[in-house]
Amino acid sequence: MMIVPKGRLIIFFTIPLFLYLAGYVNIGLYYPAFWCNALILLVAVGDLLFTLPNFKYKITVAQIRPYSIGRTNKLELRVANLSHLSQKVHFKLGLPPWIEEQTENKAVTIEGLTEEPIVFSLRPTRRGSFVVETLYLRIASKHNFFHIIKKHNINTAIEVYPDIKLLNHYLKLTKNNRDYKMGINKTPWMGSGLELESLREYQKDDDSKLIDWKASARLNRPISKVFQMETNNQITIAIDCGRLMTAEQQGLNTLDHAVNSLLILSHIAFNAGDSVSIVAFADRIIGEISQLKGRDSLKKVTPFLSKLRPEFVESNYTLLFDYLGQTQKKRALIILLTDMLDDINYELFKKRINWLSRKHFVLLILLRDNLLSKHAEADSSFDNIYLKTAGREMLLNRNKAILKLRRYNFNILDLLPHELTGPLINKYLEIKAKNCL
Repeated sequence: MMIVPKGRLIIFFTIPLFLYLAGYVNIGLYYPAFWCNALILLVAVGDLLFTLPNFKYKITVAQIRPYSIGRTNKLELRVANLSHLSQKVHFKLGLPPWIEEQTENKAVTIEGLTEEPIVFSLRPTRRGSFVVETLYLRIASKHNFFHIIKKHNINTAIEVYPDIKLLNHYLKLTKNNRDYKMGINKTPWMGSGLELESLREYQKDDDSKLIDWKASARLNRPISKVFQMETNNQITIAIDCGRLMTAEQQGLNTLDHAVNSLLILSHIAFNAGDSVSIVAFADRIIGEISQLKGRDSLKKVTPFLSKLRPEFVESNYTLLFDYLGQTQKKRALIILLTDMLDDINYELFKKRINWLSRKHFVLLILLRDNLLSKHAEADSSFDNIYLKTAGREMLLNRNKAILKLRRYNFNILDLLPHELTGPLINKYLEIKAKNCL
């Protein structure tokens, strides 16, 4: 407990100061000044003795669901006033540095022998498990002479997951047939499997080979065949956790944006009957979950993705490609999420992706740092000239390397991290629809 005098008490104690100064002229004035100070001190002590026994509260924490990174989440506490007096209480949480409190001023008047809910708005900026250890309560004494601050240990564990709210938003849009608002194609891809699913009217982008001429003649308008999409495919995702994934955009680092998109992709893949494996790597293989299938598997994917952190180390692509070559026996869609700043890794990517593509379908996703474009487009002032030159050179080398890779017909998506979700899902659905696996 901490007791802090307020300005009001200090002002009261300065009142006898004039009597003390006058005491240099008339020594008899010292006595009234002394008794005045003694009276103020007595009132202040009485103020404390009256307030302290009534500063009794019981704190309970409501059930907490996993938080979504980068989103505003709620933490609800139940605060019971165990005294008979009504008190205005100010609340402050002791939070880890990577959880931001967005509650401006949490002050609540709690009547005697009653309980009030206190809701805090928190925004986590890092995934993982964290503990909110303390809650600070502050009240003013009866006569407003003191601030009394009390510390309560609440030791509340918080699990910060990838953006669950983004996934729920996607599910809601899908239910209302509005998933195109997330950049996902509104027109469904037509499967190219072996089993006929249905017939429908010919649409602009349909392959002419899929026209059912008998049905078209009978109905006097073009009719297309719709085949079932192939299921039971293997999806392997390799996600870079090295230094190239540490750049921050829109409040989250590149890895966080990638993880949020992978959560939605995993959900769609599980619903499509595919199995998903995820490999996290940096200068080593950090971890792996393999051959997960079924809708309940998302419960295993989410904790795994939540633990991933970007590290300031160089990523070992040779180790990754060797690992994939040893572990991927069945044909799979291999998705590699990383970035490329220059053509240093061009030869390695060309050789290894070409080698993997003989057996697998490889999709290379490059998540570019928006700062490169900003520096390259900065004004040519004296302060910015070096950044502008370096930014242009790095961006030029990066674009050259990507262009050379495209000439080998590699499947490449070059995107900003926060724009990944829609194009990634569209590409996955396109690959399945064209029966590339």
